[in-house]
Amino acid sequence: MLRHFITVLLTSSALMLSAHAEPVRSDHGDIREINDNRPIVLPWSLAIEFPWRSIQGFWKVEQDGFVSYFSLKVIREKTSGDILLRVRQIDGYSCKEIAAGVGYERKSQQAVLAQMTDIDGKSYRIKLTAFRFEDVEKSSLPPVQSRIRMDSVMVMSVKNLETPNLAPVHIQITKVANTLGIKNCIEDVKR
Repeated sequence: MLRHFITVLLTSSALMLSAHAEPVRSDHGDIREINDNRPIVLPWSLAIEFPWRSIQGFWKVEQDGFVSYFSLKVIREKTSGDILLRVRQIDGYSCKEIAAGVGYERKSQQAVLAQMTDIDGKSYRIKLTAFRFEDVEKSSLPPVQSRIRMDSVMVMSVKNLETPNLAPVHIQITKVANTLGIKNCIEDVKR
């Protein structure tokens, strides 16, 4: 059973990516070659305003057989009025919480950054960025539509803080439900 999605995903993806090609910098961000030599271009310069009104809910990440869920709850800090994002990572097989953190908006990047801590006390960082479907379609990263209708494509970048020399892993996330709660995981796993 996959107990720590992020640790395994970062390790295996970093090994897989480094075995196939070196990252190349461009005006559009990182370009990584994949097995069939098509570059994957993430259009970072085309990021759109963060979708605060539609971000709350239960989200799914799937890549190379790994499955994990993220519960995203919008919270407003009482003293400052700042809007934050409470993030809980749920194991895709056991439906148990395996990490938690709080994110804040970095307006200069049009993204939300969250510092996460897993149940073993290890840290990693995620960045959530939104793109228009048309912009992602123009790149070689095919957009994935959520079950819940979204106006944008959400990309999660995961960075292991324990091994800073590893490049972040970029994954599209899809919205499973507008509600929060483990029952969303249980229902989705049954499908």
